[in-house]
Amino acid sequence: MEFPAGVVGILESLGRKKLALLSKWIFNHLAAPSEAPLFSNEERFKLVASFGLSSLQEVDDVVNSVDSFWREAVERRIADADLLEALQSMKFDEETCFTMVQIWNELGSVVLQKPALRKLPSQPVAVPDHVPDLLDVDYSVGIVVASKNADDSLPKPVMQIDLTTSGGSLNIELDFDQLAALHYALRDAQTRLDSS
Repeated sequence: MEFPAGVVGILESLGRKKLALLSKWIFNHLAAPSEAPLFSNEERFKLVASFGLSSLQEVDDVVNSVDSFWREAVERRIADADLLEALQSMKFDEETCFTMVQIWNELGSVVLQKPALRKLPSQPVAVPDHVPDLLDVDYSVGIVVASKNADDSLPKPVMQIDLTTSGGSLNIELDFDQLAALHYALRDAQTRLDSS
């Protein structure tokens, strides 16, 4: 979890209200994902003036950084103390740290209540005594264009993975959020392995 150095200063200068509004917009998008971008071009132009920036690129950098930060916080189910420590290590001022933790407490919990996110295990999965050997991995990326579920927003990108093990075959289908959660879980596992 990290912000580029230039973005830290911009976020501190935004102040409590603008940072909370930007984060609320992002958390709403996380709670009800869609293929639409976070902000329209017209909204992006308004953000240039509102944030006191000089270009759309700066707005995009800020929005993408905050979006990535909150996504990772949700996927990792980060604790308040860990969030505060991460913000302090990036040299955020005390007020911005307090604001970000308060935003996480108010808005992050709502996103974590989402049924799809509740299914993800919050504790490490117990490893069985015998793990089959992985023999082959095959994957494909596609788009779901039809569904029996009326709540599904379509089209929806998916990754299909076929694992062949000594214990048989396993077929897995992951949407973008599940793939991102898997990525962060594997990265955290690799970090723990490297540090031990």
